[in-house]
Amino acid sequence: MSGENWIMLAVHYGKNGSLSPIQLQKSLFLLGKKYPNEVGDDFYTFEPYDYGPFNKDIYHDAEELSQRGLLTKQQMGPRWAGYSITPEGIKCANGLDKEAPRAAKKHLCQVVEWAQGLTFPQLLTAIYQAFPEFRKNSVFQD
Repeated sequence: MSGENWIMLAVHYGKNGSLSPIQLQKSLFLLGKKYPNEVGDDFYTFEPYDYGPFNKDIYHDAEELSQRGLLTKQQMGPRWAGYSITPEGIKCANGLDKEAPRAAKKHLCQVVEWAQGLTFPQLLTAIYQAFPEFRKNSVFQD
C-alpha cells in the first residue's frame, strides 16, 4: 500500500472522519515504527522537526488527495487546517480497509483514537517520552 493509502485510512479512522495535521503526522509515524514491514519500504521517513517526527510528503500527498476529491481541507484552529474524508473518499477507504494488513490497520485505528484523545501538548510530550531522539529540533518546550 502507498503512503497515500495509509493517509486515507488514518483520516477515515478519525472521529467524524477527520484529523488535524499533527494527529495525522504522529499516527503515521507510530504506524511506521510499529509495523515497518507491513507499511513497506516506500513508507514515509520521519525526521526531527519543530514539533517532533515530521515528513513533508504527508502534507503533499494529503493535498493530492484533496485535489482528487477524496479529502477536504477545513479550518480546525486559528492557524491551521485539518483533513476530512469526503463521501468519495469513504468509498475508497472502505476498499483500502479490505486490502490493508490486519495488524497494521488495527494499530493505526488505535493510534488515531489515542492521538485524538490528547491535547497538542500531551501528544507531543508522549511522543518525546517514547522517542526522545525526535525532540532534538523541537520548538515545543513542555
